[in-house]
Amino acid sequence: MFVRIVLISVLLLSFNMQGQDYAKVDAIVRNYPNKINTTLDLATKINSDFNLDEEKVRAAYQWLSNNIDYEKVNDVFDIADYQIIYASEKERLRQLETKNRKKIKRILKTNKAICIGYARVFKAICDDLNIQSEIVVGYSKTMANQINNDATYKNHAWNAVKINNIWQLLDITWSTVSQVKEYKHYNDYYFFVDPKELILTHFPVNRDWQLLESPISKATFFKTPIFYANYFIEQFKIADNQGGIIEISDKKAQVYFDKIPNSKKVFYTLDGQNYKPMMYKKTKDGNYVGSFKYKNNKSKNITIYSESLPILSFAIDAKIE
Repeated sequence: MFVRIVLISVLLLSFNMQGQDYAKVDAIVRNYPNKINTTLDLATKINSDFNLDEEKVRAAYQWLSNNIDYEKVNDVFDIADYQIIYASEKERLRQLETKNRKKIKRILKTNKAICIGYARVFKAICDDLNIQSEIVVGYSKTMANQINNDATYKNHAWNAVKINNIWQLLDITWSTVSQVKEYKHYNDYYFFVDPKELILTHFPVNRDWQLLESPISKATFFKTPIFYANYFIEQFKIADNQGGIIEISDKKAQVYFDKIPNSKKVFYTLDGQNYKPMMYKKTKDGNYVGSFKYKNNKSKNITIYSESLPILSFAIDAKIE
């Protein structure tokens, strides 16, 4: 009985956190200066304005999302770029900390970063706020040619933060930058993301950071389609057995859905060209089958849109005709 009560309490707390209205926090942070000298300066300001750890984390996330631009010119994932010589573990840690501080200082001076930079600065702010957080390193999928390609190198970093003894996941980079084009495009979806959804786009090297009762494998991760935020926001649902590779038969392709919101018009493109309405029908089981014409057998991917926003991308095997 006690275990059940505790579980219900944790679920209710998680629900309340996900449903939190952050409008007041965001409004206050929008009046913060867009330049700060140190993470401690920002943490001190946040501590003076907010009492709850959740509000403080939201304030840090909001400031970074709105004031640090994605550095397209210097887009090199450098989590392992520390080349140092040391005589002891203490000296190694000291040198790593020195390099980390220099990188954070540069980010705050230029107001530019890539994913690992966002993650580093966020963690430094959390450290100054005495809030437990971690940098999560792993893999992300953003292009159809990554489907079924089991990457051997890490290409992304995001954060986990502990609020009221519950670990939450967030990605400031993807909150700041669109998955489709690298330009300023704020997306609140990536704050405290449901782990069951984030695992479809982010695969951590350390499987513990999946935060799932049944973690998936890296191979499984790379077999799935490309998922965009609007897929989750509008509550589309593809069939559980729908993989990331579309098979072609008689110059037609099909995608299987468990759910398509009634109010949404659905479109598709082949290789990003010729924006066309997607034809779909409801089956006797209450599911949906979407159909695509495939006249150009050189097309390598299909992207599906809800209205004008992408929700899914699939790869086409060029050998399939």
